[in-house]
Amino acid sequence: RGMELLRSVAERWPGTPVLVLSPTLFSHVRFDGPCARLLGVAGALPKPVGRDALVSTVSSLLTRSQ
Repeated sequence: RGMELLRSVAERWPGTPVLVLSPTLFSHVRFDGPCARLLGVAGALPKPVGRDALVSTVSSLLTRSQ
């Protein structure tokens, strides 16, 4: 279901940065490869995520997308 949603967002709103939140992120999993870029994945955070990490990451993504 997640991949379908990412594809839909990428098709509907090209260039929109997507932040992935997942309880199963691992340090060896990359989110900056060609497939992730194709789907609009601009960043990833493990769940649960703290407020400071979320605000910092979203601010960074917004700065990069402008």
